[in-house]
Amino acid sequence: SFKGLYRSSSFASGNRRLGGQGTVATESTPLMNLPPDMMGAHKSIPMESGFSFDDGRQSIKAPSFLIWIWPALVCALAYALYNIFIKKGSASIHPILGGVILQIVAALFGTLLLIFIVAHDGMDTLQFDRSGIMWSILAGVSVGSAEMLSFFVMGMGVQATQAIPIVIGGSVMFGCVLGAVWLNEMLSFQGWIGVALVVAGIVLVATD
Repeated sequence: SFKGLYRSSSFASGNRRLGGQGTVATESTPLMNLPPDMMGAHKSIPMESGFSFDDGRQSIKAPSFLIWIWPALVCALAYALYNIFIKKGSASIHPILGGVILQIVAALFGTLLLIFIVAHDGMDTLQFDRSGIMWSILAGVSVGSAEMLSFFVMGMGVQATQAIPIVIGGSVMFGCVLGAVWLNEMLSFQGWIGVALVVAGIVLVATD
């Protein structure tokens, strides 16, 4: 039996620019050709999304607060443990070696999850295109740099109670600014007040 695989842009509703050009896809983009008995005399030509910085300007409707807050808090706890563990090991390992070991473990853990997903749901669930791969590579470069710099800073003897709030708070500050400038995301006046308070907190912690 034939399984048609369709995907809406960005795996959710909304428009997307293809190939970094002006063409905008507003309907589902086929990832493979359908047989003639399903598409008639015309065959669909696969449309592969190219890499473009405009691809980051995508709008996906967020779920309700009570749905996303819990995994977000677990993520925050994981980041806190991540920084604490880096602090514990930074005095006895080279920052580059520590960062590489961290990434190898993360890659092995992710590979096990991928194997489980494929075994449970099949290969069709692993949807991706060129743009997604390129953004993932850039994210990997960014997080790898952050990991090695974390080992370096912690290895200098900076207290975790001082370094972690600056690193995490700084990521909040940069994330909000880049989200507004790069992704055209909107933040209310109240939200920007919160960002200003984060910046003030970073200054207070850094000068403690």
